[in-house]
Amino acid sequence: MPASADSHTAVSNPGTALGSLDAVAGGVPVYLDAIDSAARLDPAIYAILQECLTMPGAARVLWRLACRPAAWDAGLAKALRSSLRPFQELWLLPLTRAAVTGVAAEEISDPDGFVEALVSAGLGG
Repeated sequence: MPASADSHTAVSNPGTALGSLDAVAGGVPVYLDAIDSAARLDPAIYAILQECLTMPGAARVLWRLACRPAAWDAGLAKALRSSLRPFQELWLLPLTRAAVTGVAAEEISDPDGFVEALVSAGLGG
């Protein structure tokens, strides 16, 4: 199926996307999500990404990288900032307790109990 401006390319292996830069350089973003999860399996993932995403041709691709803020690699960010122009780091703010309760209320009958269970399990504050 041909890519369109509204389509997304999911890649579980960065080498797969990098092997076909010409195919994705037409303005369709390439999303690499859960980089922190990959780093738990292979801590070298940040160095691999740094090497691959700073190689010639990589700047023609609209990269979208996602990672938990606490696991983001400053060295990778520095390398990307100098080789991918423009480069932006965006941080999502955590939801407030009230916001979590509001979202949960749309789906479950006891949103306060749900939030308390999250806090008790150490999954929120």
